Amino acid sequence: MCSFVSLLIGLMGFLFGVYVHFSTRKKANLIYSVTQLTDYDLPEGITASLHSIPFAIEIKSVGNKQVENIRIRLVTAHNLEEIKVVASEEHQKIVDEKTANITLPMLNPGETIKITGQCFKLASIKNYVETLEITHSEGVAQKATL
Repeated sequence: MCSFVSLLIGLMGFLFGVYVHFSTRKKANLIYSVTQLTDYDLPEGITASLHSIPFAIEIKSVGNKQVENIRIRLVTAHNLEEIKVVASEEHQKIVDEKTANITLPMLNPGETIKITGQCFKLASIKNYVETLEITHSEGVAQKATL
């Protein structure tokens, strides 16, 4: 009987240790969202006079650990007119005709990166942001769910 109680107490201590380990574990996570003018069902007359279509990308650190070595690769369907990055950390930006590569050394928990840009307009294109890859030292960013 005494050995059974000792075994039960030992098992409870082990389970508590596992719980404490996983509940206090530090994780670096990023989520992102992409918004384009073409996402909204606007009448053709409003967008007819525009020569470029704006888009916005918001990347947020939602983990409880600093995210390091952030790399963002953006490919658009048509030529980029401009792209701006707003972040609390210094960043590097390399922009080609349809591609933008942005790197940041780190992002603290709760901080965001905002990327805005414009693509030259083509009537046949609905989705101007074709590819968006966001990686960091511990994985890949996840698309935010509504």
